[in-house]
Amino acid sequence: MLEKRIKMTIDKIKIYNLPIAKTGAKIGDYQFTRVLGYNNKDIANAKTHILTALATLKKGVNTPKESVLVEGGSELSDILLLYNFFTRKNVCLADDSSMFPYYKITRGCKLKQRSPNKLQDILQKTLSFIQRPEWAKKHKNEDMAFNWLLAARIPDYLQLKFFKTWIAVDSLDSEKKKIRKILCGNILNVSQERFNTVRKFWKEIRNSYVHEGICSYDHFVNSGLNGFYYDHKKESKEPRFDDDEKKLFNQKVTKQNFDHFKCASTNIMENVLTLYFLKIFGMDDTQIKNQIDNINRCIENTHYYFNNLHMPKQNTIPSVNF
Repeated sequence: MLEKRIKMTIDKIKIYNLPIAKTGAKIGDYQFTRVLGYNNKDIANAKTHILTALATLKKGVNTPKESVLVEGGSELSDILLLYNFFTRKNVCLADDSSMFPYYKITRGCKLKQRSPNKLQDILQKTLSFIQRPEWAKKHKNEDMAFNWLLAARIPDYLQLKFFKTWIAVDSLDSEKKKIRKILCGNILNVSQERFNTVRKFWKEIRNSYVHEGICSYDHFVNSGLNGFYYDHKKESKEPRFDDDEKKLFNQKVTKQNFDHFKCASTNIMENVLTLYFLKIFGMDDTQIKNQIDNINRCIENTHYYFNNLHMPKQNTIPSVNF
């Protein structure tokens, strides 16, 4: 597969759905140029797959670097994935179209409308950051979660979005202590106790949609909050939630506000993961973090639960500073 990718990269590679300046762009070892007949208006209104650019290796570069984020891919795969992560677009290669279906995605963290050079700078800095040997070694277990995160952003049935997003979360849980420490401490500024409690509510809502296709207040309370699961190791039924968790939920969520609570769950883990990847992609760099737009909305959506379901004797969480 890698040999095929390398051979493709030596020639001109077709790039779809990528807005490109008249002067082209240079990112990593690649030069991007517009295709003939390029039209900004067509791309902005596109609901189909549109060929917009050609990518070639820069002069003097004969062999592409291997991808950090995609097994068997090249550096070009990383450039396109990072572009999609920051802008929430659906740029792709011809044979990767299934990874990024042709939907406009409008939620989440975006880049402000900046000149092409600014965007190139952000992508170049991030690409260089993840290509450091120590980065790949430290974050080797997050590659799958990053790709699942991109897939989970695609507008789809609610249960499918939950399913894909939680696959990403479960992928990250291979190193639970490290991930929880980063999420709760550096990103969410909440106790692990609070995170673990609220995570159970998210997961129960997700499971209701996946298995039952519905998640009404009565269904959540009867089958989830007051329900049981079968523990095969103990060969007995175990409560899904303990008394403290039930008390916390009942204090904050009623039949009247349950729909709000439930709807806010739709993007909650996607937001948490977005914040997580912004952090590990080097967003502490001042020159990069100042380019991020809508980050406060992402944080606000994430903190909705923690502000409304905080554990006793715990202060309201402060804002996250990137």
